[in-house]
Amino acid sequence: MADLDPETLLHVTLSGDVFLKSRRTQRRFIQRVRSNLTEAVQAAGYVGEVRRRGAHRFQLTPDPEQMDAVRLAARSVFGISSVDSVRAVPFGTMDELARRVGEMASARVRGRTFAARRQGQAQRCPRLELDGSRDADRFGALQRVRWR
Repeated sequence: MADLDPETLLHVTLSGDVFLKSRRTQRRFIQRVRSNLTEAVQAAGYVGEVRRRGAHRFQLTPDPEQMDAVRLAARSVFGISSVDSVRAVPFGTMDELARRVGEMASARVRGRTFAARRQGQAQRCPRLELDGSRDADRFGALQRVRWR
């Protein structure tokens, strides 16, 4: 079984209005935001790579002691919509994923429901989303758990 304390990452999301611009303007704007983001987080002590994740997100992997300073630095960059802490949780089956997430989050969700959904094709790396029960009802959850 894998480690129960997975690596915590920061996902930095671009502002949505970037994608209303022409492709050329988008490319220049995203390059500028990435440059500014790199400069800001390096000034906060981050020494890792600023990785592009999809069309609208960057990923940072700061050390736990740097997390707050890097998060604040990233939030200060113009063109950034949000900075979120995420955990990469390796899993083989949905049952294993539900168990692992349950072990990590049981104290936070006690008495409430949440949904664990896998999106994407089985051949590709699945993406997990955890949402409140109202979103689970709307999107149709694969796994629904009530913690007592």
